[in-house]
Amino acid sequence: MKNSRFFWIGLFVLLFSGLFVAVDFYLPRPELVKITGTDVKRMDRKFNEGAMDRIKGINENDRIDVGKTRDVRFIYAETIDGGTRVYRNEDTGWAFPWYFKFDSGSVASKASALSNRGAGDAQRYAVVRTYGWRIEVLSMFPNVITIRESDHAAFTFPIAKTIAYLLLVGLALLLFRWTARFRRTLSDGVEELAETASDMMDGAGAAMDRAADSFKSATDRQSKPSPKATVDPERFFKK
Repeated sequence: MKNSRFFWIGLFVLLFSGLFVAVDFYLPRPELVKITGTDVKRMDRKFNEGAMDRIKGINENDRIDVGKTRDVRFIYAETIDGGTRVYRNEDTGWAFPWYFKFDSGSVASKASALSNRGAGDAQRYAVVRTYGWRIEVLSMFPNVITIRESDHAAFTFPIAKTIAYLLLVGLALLLFRWTARFRRTLSDGVEELAETASDMMDGAGAAMDRAADSFKSATDRQSKPSPKATVDPERFFKK
């Protein structure tokens, strides 16, 4: 019973951990940054890399032909507290995640214009909406969804992620409560069923005992010799 309980708890934790990771990776995150530059790098094309590649379909030879390359746009930025950011600027197209981004060129142009402004220009700041993570070992960069001009006092808050997190927490609590109630109901049902079965067995045992007693009484009556009839000769001849 304990092993089964630990199994379901582990499965529950694993499921919601995966959902939280997916929400953190795919939902947009706004960030206030100062655009410092843009760049286009030629990178080796990997099989099934990029949303447009998934739509168009890459030939099987691309898996081993590392000579084929593609141009990838990058946007460089600096955060308010002095940190650095590197963003990827690629279209998502019609593929997942469904942001339907087709204007990576316009985004690159806007970022380039912001980076060319003077250092003291307040409009050099921008709110960048991105999804994904920056993992240097895997050469992963968050992808820019939109970029808009702003000032250094702009307020940014991940509304979509916060709502998704709250929904997941609520769903987890609801599922946990429903599971606990289901287990209690199941336990009560099992106990009631066990009591009913015990009562039925007791009743069946009592009935069998009564039947055995009746059978024993009938057997005793049949095995007991009946008294023989005697004739009194004097009474017979007296008549």
